[in-house]
Amino acid sequence: MKTNTSNLLISVLLMIAMLLGVLAITPLTVFAVSSTPTPEETPAETVYVGGVALNVGQYVTKGSTTVVEGEPNVESGYAYYLSGGTLILSDYEYEGTGYTHDTSEKSVVYSEGKLDVILFGKNTIMNTADAIWTANGIRTKGNLTFNGPGAITINAPYAICGVALVRIDYGKIVIPDSTIAIEAGGNFVLAHGVLQLNSSQPILSGANFISGGSFTATATQGVFQKAPTISVDTENEYYMYVSYNVDGSVQEAYASENITQYKYFRLTPPAKTEINSISVSDVVIPEVGDVIGAFDCSSATYGGNYYEDGWSIEAFVGEEWQIIEDDTTVVEAGVQYRAILWIEPNEGYTFPLDITGEVLLNGQAATVHKIYEYPDYNSVEIAYEFSYTATTTSITSISVSGADLPEVGETAADMAFTPDSLTYGGAYKMVGRGFQKYTGTEWVDYNSDGDVLKYGVKYRVSLVLAPNEGYVFADSITSSDVTFNGKAGAFDTLIAGVGYASIYYEFSYEAPATDYGITIADKDGSATVGVDITSENCADVLGDGTVTYDPATNTLALNGYQYEGEGIVETGYLAITADIPTEGLTIVLVGENSITVSGSESAGMAFFGEGDLTVKGNGSLSINTIMYGITLQSDSGKLTIENAKLNITTTGAMAIGIQTTDFVMTSGDVKITASMIGIGTSNENGICLNGGSVEIGSALGGYAFIYLDFEHFTFNPIKPDLSGYVGAYKMTAGVNADGSDAGEFNEGFLNSYKYVNITEIESYGITIADKDELGATVGVLITEENYTDVLGDGTVTYDPAIHTLTLNGYQYEGSGFGSAYSKYVIYVPDSIDELIIVLEGENRIGLSTESDRVWACAIYISDTDVVVKGNGSLVMNSAIVGFSNIDGESDSSLEIKGGNITVNALKSIGAKYFKMSGGSLIINAIGEDVPAGFYSYEFKMTGGNLKITSDGIGIEMWHESDEDAPPTISGGTFEISTKIAGGAFCYYNYDEDVCVALTPDLTNYVCAYKMTAGANADGTSAVDYSASDIATYKYAKLESVHVHDYGTAWESDANEHWNECECGDKANVAPHADENNDGKCDICDYAMGNADNPGGEIESEKTGLSGGAIAGIAVGSVAVAGLGGFSLFWFVIKKKKLVDLIAVLRKK
Repeated sequence: MKTNTSNLLISVLLMIAMLLGVLAITPLTVFAVSSTPTPEETPAETVYVGGVALNVGQYVTKGSTTVVEGEPNVESGYAYYLSGGTLILSDYEYEGTGYTHDTSEKSVVYSEGKLDVILFGKNTIMNTADAIWTANGIRTKGNLTFNGPGAITINAPYAICGVALVRIDYGKIVIPDSTIAIEAGGNFVLAHGVLQLNSSQPILSGANFISGGSFTATATQGVFQKAPTISVDTENEYYMYVSYNVDGSVQEAYASENITQYKYFRLTPPAKTEINSISVSDVVIPEVGDVIGAFDCSSATYGGNYYEDGWSIEAFVGEEWQIIEDDTTVVEAGVQYRAILWIEPNEGYTFPLDITGEVLLNGQAATVHKIYEYPDYNSVEIAYEFSYTATTTSITSISVSGADLPEVGETAADMAFTPDSLTYGGAYKMVGRGFQKYTGTEWVDYNSDGDVLKYGVKYRVSLVLAPNEGYVFADSITSSDVTFNGKAGAFDTLIAGVGYASIYYEFSYEAPATDYGITIADKDGSATVGVDITSENCADVLGDGTVTYDPATNTLALNGYQYEGEGIVETGYLAITADIPTEGLTIVLVGENSITVSGSESAGMAFFGEGDLTVKGNGSLSINTIMYGITLQSDSGKLTIENAKLNITTTGAMAIGIQTTDFVMTSGDVKITASMIGIGTSNENGICLNGGSVEIGSALGGYAFIYLDFEHFTFNPIKPDLSGYVGAYKMTAGVNADGSDAGEFNEGFLNSYKYVNITEIESYGITIADKDELGATVGVLITEENYTDVLGDGTVTYDPAIHTLTLNGYQYEGSGFGSAYSKYVIYVPDSIDELIIVLEGENRIGLSTESDRVWACAIYISDTDVVVKGNGSLVMNSAIVGFSNIDGESDSSLEIKGGNITVNALKSIGAKYFKMSGGSLIINAIGEDVPAGFYSYEFKMTGGNLKITSDGIGIEMWHESDEDAPPTISGGTFEISTKIAGGAFCYYNYDEDVCVALTPDLTNYVCAYKMTAGANADGTSAVDYSASDIATYKYAKLESVHVHDYGTAWESDANEHWNECECGDKANVAPHADENNDGKCDICDYAMGNADNPGGEIESEKTGLSGGAIAGIAVGSVAVAGLGGFSLFWFVIKKKKLVDLIAVLRKK
């Protein structure tokens, strides 16, 4: 029985369990842990409560000073001291001066050590001592903690005093008026519960921590001395209110540096929602004849946010209700019963102290029995009374055993049981029986003596039961109340008129274990045994986890399987053999597996049947055998290798590493060391290598790959089919079986090769179109073998270290490579993170298509960020798409930093994120079906020159509305011509078949620009651009405008001075003037000459030598050194112009 009573006479063990339960969910402040208890952690042998000394195991009731030994024998109103320093206060009340200690200190509760106060009910203590400075509520010389679901009101000048830690883990503590509410020599921690206090002094502690609960405090001198560490969410969950006023009249924004100023401090969790009515349904209430334990709330449903957390059944005996403790007590008629259910609210809810709404149990009126008040919520007990008036006893369940049922091969006549041979679980007896079988659509009688029971058929035995005198089968009986031979039976019906009950039991017999036709070699000591895989052992065939089989998928898993021996003798010295079903068989390799078979003409694995075999997995298998490594002995079986690693060695004279009709390898690693044939197939074209690596060494030349022509009894060397190889490979061969002389494979020497190695090599995921000797287009995959000169003519190179593809004079014209429905010139199908394309020289790509059903894309680079740069050029002519790196939901980008690029295509460029920062890009989007120069989600231009001519749209943004980011242009120039109005920058609404114009964002354009636009695609009649007319424009052009900057520096000659822009344009040109007659221009300081300084000969240090001196030097220089020496002096050293020299000479 699940019970919950209001009796609070709690044993010590239960009390400790409750404490552990509360502490287990309470956030704790971490402190250092020592194996030796500190004085603060050591409990005292005696605690003083209301002036009474209590030792461990003693209690005192309220209003009494008599100490009582043992557990309290009253429901409440006591103080009880337990071991470990635990004090239980249950509805305890005290008013007085308490216990005097330390000369003059008076405490209602006092402990010399640590004290854990557990609260139940409502407790009140008051210290009435006159000396307020020594009057304490609760005082300890060790750690002081509070817990429990109850409450306490403390009236004392010093309410709570602890020499060390003061911690509140649960409970409600109210301090209505105090001088100091809390004084802690260590830290003060509020982890949970409710604390309400009013004091004149602040909380005194080493540090303060609030990690939960509810806190409301007022203090005339400030609530805290030190800011508390608050670890609850005050932004979204908890409510914080602080004020400089004691009454909290003005709320302030909390700031820890102002902590001592807050006289009102409130931190509370969200308010709980009150539940004012209760309805519990689907509760099973025992009836007459049932036991009390049949009461069941496990399937109960609730009409609100609450749940049942315990129940008890009471009977009204004499004049009082008594709890029924024995679950096996049978419910009787004429007795009044009462079910008590403890209802707990869900998180965030509570019950009011006065529930005014309906209280129902199974739709019937119930009552509120009791409300429990907890610190942060209330729970409730409801009571439902019931009784029965009956003349008979109800039978609510049926149990019949001892029935001997017929087995497979027996008949219904072999069902040998009688009413007296059966065992009954109640007051009833069999009065009839029947036997049926299920045909697949209906149940039919099955009483023929000659009709035997079979596997896989459902049968049913039926019984008719009559109740004994004074009993009746209850109407509530269902199939869940019926057992037959100890197993679940089924209830059929109550037979009207006679009160009989009809029940039945269905059963069938499973066929013996299924043999899946697979045998695995194992060791029994030193002897080999063959273990057949069946339905009983398939989950772990050998019992060591190395072999499992899934019949649903026909999958055999080898996980660390190891075998060494002569093999299974009965099957011809084999390690693994199987009859492969037509659906095929898959072998999955996990870990390292090894098979060594030493028997004559032995095989590692031999398979029969017409199905195919697939070997896959990340593990490996090593096979060492005499005749066969792996053999499929059928006319149509195919062996496929997928990512498996095989190492096969055969040593017999007539040995084959792998023998099958067809051999296909998609990935993995196969190594064969064969004394004769490496891989032999009975299909002339049966060896297909589509991936992975194969290395074969054979003792006979040409026998690495063999076509086994059984019709003509010949073994014919063949080259494997590599046309479907995915990725790149390298094929070498040699005449030495160990490969010591291997070189590049030459099919002309096929018959002499004893060694062939086909190795998968690294490819860089880039394919380039080229022409073969016959002029046909081939796709050349860039690999570790060719990346330094991909096509052998120096036009294409790739640097894998920096993901850089260089095109240097690359020329291609043709229909591209690819599938029947897609053609490419440069193709990157999978992401390579980043690709840099460098253009050097003149490059040209021409991609044509003969069918409009072919998707032609000159350069397709999937899900990869691409950067184009360089000083060369690239012309792309494509029937459909020029460039695209859009692939589903990819976020790839294209940036043009350099190069001169021309694209002529219907859909010229598609890139989700496009940026142009340099270079030149010319796009001609010509054709039908709404051609587009660009198709992009984000378009940014910071430099370069862009020109688009389109029969449809210029730049089409991958947008759903005009609220998405528009094209952004902060540098460079563009000229766009379209045949659709508003098509220069737009997104296309395909639902309405309309182009929606977008206004480009030019707000961050560097330097000045001029933008013109017009309604004519050829740019005639273009006017200054206006964003309001964007939808009418078919032409838009933006070019940067040079703005002259003349600066403040003066340039001059002999006659004039001016300010000059870096482009050479002049401003403020004027003749020199010397109004102050100092021989220099008043504006530019040019040396002019005057009366005091004739000819400007006396120059300041700034103007240099006089004209006369210069003339003399000039003449002397010409005479002595010639004109060349003078010109060096005048034009280089003096940095003067020719006109300056002429002006000086004229003045002289």
